[in-house]
This record gives sequence, C-alpha cells and structure tokens, in this order.
Amino acid sequence: MRTALLLLLALGGTLLAARALLGPYALVHSPMNLEGIVALAFLTLLLLRTRHHSAAPHALNAWPIAVLALSVPAAFSGSLDFPLLADDYAHIWNARHADASAIWAHFAAPEPDRFFRPAVYCSYAFDALWAGISPTAWRAGNLLWHILNVLLVYWLCRAIGLVRAGAVLGALLFGLHGSRPEAVTWVAARFDLMAVTFGLACILAVLRGARWWISCHLLALALMSKETAYVVPALIAAILWYRREPILKRIAPLIALEAVALAYRVWLLGGIGGYRDTATGAAVVFKFSLAQTLNGLFPRFWAAMLFPLNWTGGLSPWASVSLLFAIAAMAYLAWRGSDRRKALLGIAIAFVCALPVHQFLLIGPDLEKSRVLYFATVGLAVLLGSLIDRLDWKLAACALALVAFQLAALENNLRHWREVGELAGRTCAAGTAKPSELPNVVDGVYFLHIGYAECLKFNAK
Repeated sequence: MRTALLLLLALGGTLLAARALLGPYALVHSPMNLEGIVALAFLTLLLLRTRHHSAAPHALNAWPIAVLALSVPAAFSGSLDFPLLADDYAHIWNARHADASAIWAHFAAPEPDRFFRPAVYCSYAFDALWAGISPTAWRAGNLLWHILNVLLVYWLCRAIGLVRAGAVLGALLFGLHGSRPEAVTWVAARFDLMAVTFGLACILAVLRGARWWISCHLLALALMSKETAYVVPALIAAILWYRREPILKRIAPLIALEAVALAYRVWLLGGIGGYRDTATGAAVVFKFSLAQTLNGLFPRFWAAMLFPLNWTGGLSPWASVSLLFAIAAMAYLAWRGSDRRKALLGIAIAFVCALPVHQFLLIGPDLEKSRVLYFATVGLAVLLGSLIDRLDWKLAACALALVAFQLAALENNLRHWREVGELAGRTCAAGTAKPSELPNVVDGVYFLHIGYAECLKFNAK
C-alpha cells in the first residue's frame, strides 16, 4: 500500500510539474484534479507510518520571531502599491465618512449585507484617520494583522509541542502561503485576518491558563470580526484532547458566550444573516449538497491547501521547478512517516476551520475565494511543521523546498493581483465604463463590478 501510494504521488507530481513547465492543456486539462489526487495520496501515505517524536519544551527565543517578522513583510513588499480593487473602495469610502453614530450602528443596526462584523468596521474607521486613500497604507495595515497572525501561529505550534524548527516552518508556510494575496493584499478581506488574530489569541489564552474572562473577551472580538470564529471552542477542544487535558470546563464559558452572541445576531439581523442564495433568498450557510461538499472538503480543499497556484496564463519557470522539488520533499516526508497524533491534529484543525465555508471550497485554477482558506492553513502549519522533528540536512532540505515553493506560488499569484489592480486603476481613471459592463472577477482577482461608484468619487477629488 505504501509503495503504491508513493508511486502515485511521484507519478502525479511529475505530471503536475510537467503541466506547469509545458503550459496550459499539456498532458492534463485540469490541474486541480491532479493536485487533489497528489494531495490525498500524500496525506494517506503520511498517516500510514507512525514516528514517535519527543515533545518540545516551550522556551522563549528571539531568532524565530526575527526570522518571521522580517521574511513575511519582505515577501509582500512589492505588492503594496498597486491600485485598490472592488469592495476596497466602498469600505474605505464609508470608513472615511464614519462618525460616532455610524460606528455605533455597526453594533446596533443590521448591515445592508446581512453580516455582523463591527470590530472590522471599527478598525477601518481607525485606519482612515492615518491611511487616507493611499493603497500602500491600507495594505500595510492588512499586512500588520497578517504578521501578527504569523507570530501567533508560531506560538501555537510551540504550545502544541512542535520543535522550534518545525514551528518556524509551520509559521513560514502560513505566512507565505500562495493563497495569501486575496486574504492579505485585498483590503476587503480584513475580516478573515482579524477573526484569526483574535481566535488564535483566544486559543493561546486558554492553553496558557488565562482567566476565563480574558479568553471570552478575545472570542467576542473574533466573533465580531467574522462568523468563522464560531469554530474556536471546537479547535480548543481538539488541542486539549491532544494534550490529554480536561476539555468541558475550559470551553464552557466560550460556548455560553457563543450562544449569547448567536442569539443577538439572529435578533438583530432577523435570521442567521450572511450570504444569500440569489435564486431562493435563503442563507447560503444552509445550502448543502453531499457531492459538492465532499468534493470541496477532500480533493479540492487539499489541492488548494497544498498547491495554491493561480494557473491563469501558465506558471513561471521558478514556480514550475519549485513545485517539482516541493513534491519530492513531500514524498520523502510522507515515506518517513509522522507523529500520527500531531498530524491528525493538524488535519482536524484544517477540517474544522473549513466546515463553516464548505460551500465555497470548490476553488478553481484561478484561486478565486481562496481567502476562505486563511483560518484552515493554521492546520496545515501544524501538520507540515510537525514533520520536522529535528534539523538534519535531509529535513532542512525538505523544509527549504516547501518554503521555496510557497514563496514561488505567492510571487506568481501576486503578479495577477498587480496586473488586475493596474487595469482597475486605469479603468477608474478613465471613468468611461458602465458599471453593468465591468466583470466581478478577472483572472481570479476581484475587479470593479462592486466599488466602481466609490472609485469614481475618489478620482473626482
């Protein structure tokens, strides 16, 4: 079984790399299907052999923090200055014109879009005081939230018991993941960033024995950032189960808080709120198709998690070659085996974070909606970071290959965001387009179907 899976992983990976090198429609038509096969072969092979890794004592050390705090902004430094996109304009326009009554309304009145995310709107209003209408300043604000999340992922990996090198790898993979352009450089995706910030802070507070009211305050901020934060008590339960610690007493206050928060949300919005099915008007969260959900949660979800590539227009030679080396590293790590409990914990964290967004997981080759992977990649960080249980040359080479691939994928995907952003800037400056003619998405990047009116107002000033 292990040999067959290794051959499947190697063959699929070779075909995937060849597809990347030779361009569109070479060998295989859909890279996502092949990515899904390779991803599931990797996960299955990984779990077939158990290695007993020693627990890592938690000790403070400055060098990992410095590596993470410097490498992530360096990777994004060239992506801060292109023009704003889509909802960015609407959020920034509203933030610049927000007064005290408008801010209070985010807490006490239903939003037109039927969401309840007042914490993020408050952060927008604060940023409007210093960022003005500068795309660089607004994206820098998002990047700061992301850097904080990278550090929180590192501390979570250490709290779970990963060795320092493994925790650094996990945090780097989270920080440089190829899906980050939509989650980090798109100002309108700050909801995901802040929900993860306060959600991870809540988890760490519980794990470190903080008073219940501290963790409840952090969870409240997460719930007021995005609805995906409702999974936080389940994540804490999974980690406490892994650590063989009592669960119910630790998460009971959080569950009670969520019950109150959900009741207030339903009362305020007149229902669950959130995205609506345009055909029926029903909440999308309740839309369920077994075939679609299984396809989304298994091959497509893990394809986008492990191979976050925007295939539009082909890949650069660096991305193609780094993909081949990353697959070789994955094959070695999977054949070597894993600490099965840590690996299962990472997979469980990823799946729990994916459940609230299951209806959006059929992510295509252009990676549209990849922001919904942001919380789930915390689980990927734990999973892949746990495979580095010491630092010999083979494991160091594997870690380097994985990081290099994510960096190449990030660079490849940021290129699309820059090109579409510049196109949006020219379109806004011309001001001659009709809103009905503007597409919602171009090459996987959100365009000006939403936000065009506010964009014209900015250019008129």
